[in-house]
Amino acid sequence: QGWPIRFDDGRDPYTEDSTAIHSSDWYDYRDPNQTWQRGYISGVNESEKALERSFEGARAAGLFGFADKKWVSQGLAKHYMTYPFIEYGLFLALCYAEREALSDTATFSIVFEAGDKLRHLQDVVYYSFELAEAFPGFSDDGVHDAWLGEPIWQGARRAVENIIASNDWMEVIVATNLCFDRLFGELAKVEYFSRFAAANGDVVTPIIIASSEADTARTQRWSAALIEHVLADPVHGTANREILTSWIQKWNAYSLEACEAFAPVFAQAPAKPATFQSAMADVRAKQAAYLSNLSLTSPARA
Repeated sequence: QGWPIRFDDGRDPYTEDSTAIHSSDWYDYRDPNQTWQRGYISGVNESEKALERSFEGARAAGLFGFADKKWVSQGLAKHYMTYPFIEYGLFLALCYAEREALSDTATFSIVFEAGDKLRHLQDVVYYSFELAEAFPGFSDDGVHDAWLGEPIWQGARRAVENIIASNDWMEVIVATNLCFDRLFGELAKVEYFSRFAAANGDVVTPIIIASSEADTARTQRWSAALIEHVLADPVHGTANREILTSWIQKWNAYSLEACEAFAPVFAQAPAKPATFQSAMADVRAKQAAYLSNLSLTSPARA
């Protein structure tokens, strides 16, 4: 009688051809974090309360005023406030992936990550209200135009839009969690927004990013378990490895293009604790170590 029994085009809601990856039993995958709905909601509630208390403490102590004004107008108003477009795009891609996933054990891992993306987006938007109170004249009015046309964001936008357009749910996971977030996400959020914020007297932004990175660590663990599951499959493991390797090569190319486009921001901050080249070396080494633990290879840069 129609969706969710069947999709609009008449196909079944769960079909093996929803991904090129095969498993002899998708239900054998288990989330190593053992995340469940009640625990997740409780943890998110505590994280948001802690973040709110951090904002209150920063206001009371006058910590917002420590930040370099140029960093606030460029690093935060112009760049950091644009990042929610990435989180929302990946949220959309993950929503598709969770609908297509072939076991509820995989579905819930993806659902919780999608929830994380939406929460991180909302945290940055809420932060913009705090910044507007702390810095008269603060405005993020230009971020939509920046996302659509600013050269530094076009590599990231191209990558995110292509992830959204993918119709293979496992490829969405690989593209997002093994490639894009491991390269561009680490470069922008950790190496630039967090590290450069601290160097420019901004002690509040790193707190927000630290909260999101705790979620990222949880995502890395379950993603690794899912990849290990399909690689260890006695029937399909070898073929799965070939497909995963080709996907990593494909999405690393998109991610590295995004990183290269983002490079100019490293020269714009008043205080520059790192170069783009050193930051890239760090994120590439982290990704290579993550993939190596899965017995996968990070493609050499062309």
